[in-house]
Amino acid sequence: MFDVFIGVGCREVPDWGNWLEVIPELGQPDFHPRLLHPAQGFLGLNLDQSIATELLEFLGKFGGKGFVMPIRYRDPQPPEEKYVTASYDIYVSDECEEIPDWGNWAEKIPMLCHPEFQARLKKSGLRFLGLNLPLSQALELLQFIKKYTKWGLAIPAQYREPKISRAEADRIGTVELQRIQQTKPDRVYGPIGFDGESHMWWTYYSLLPELKNLYPNAIFTYVDKIDGHIWTSEEMESFWNSTGQCR
Repeated sequence: MFDVFIGVGCREVPDWGNWLEVIPELGQPDFHPRLLHPAQGFLGLNLDQSIATELLEFLGKFGGKGFVMPIRYRDPQPPEEKYVTASYDIYVSDECEEIPDWGNWAEKIPMLCHPEFQARLKKSGLRFLGLNLPLSQALELLQFIKKYTKWGLAIPAQYREPKISRAEADRIGTVELQRIQQTKPDRVYGPIGFDGESHMWWTYYSLLPELKNLYPNAIFTYVDKIDGHIWTSEEMESFWNSTGQCR
């Protein structure tokens, strides 16, 4: 289900007409303050995406502007304990041009001064640094390391050593994409391919020729590198929100 998030409120209460038959809540007095300028926020509706989109377009005639968003965004979920309590490593991409002056960090994490760790830091390409830290400390250290490298993430340390092989992931990803294709058999799909390895999953895709000029122009699936389950968009969102990171 979807709701409408109002960024700019309407100038006046619309003449709802037939809309009241579709969404009776629009006529309730306590609804109007959520709608009128300078109101900002969710309208508190539970609608099909198509109806929410039509409603937003209708509100635009009265100066209203906003977004159609899944209702789960109305009430942000607390961080999931499994993510908060896990041990974390730091996953980076670019080579550090110089070894940082660790300062007090050397006392907190003596491993930072070991030659083996510094060699990993100086490498190029996507890699784990080989740490086992609480999430809060990993995030703090990550911000420090970003002064010396362009990009990085705090990732559960267990993903350093995947338990799912590439061959197993190929089979799981293929089966999942075939399942997705069967849900919409009227569409034309391209061959199933491997899109790459990431920190926590293997990615697979099937092109949609009809969307060749759009992005994304394919369906994707993401196979977990520890237990082989399929990562959903909701699970990804929960992970990034729980760890306070942006992809």
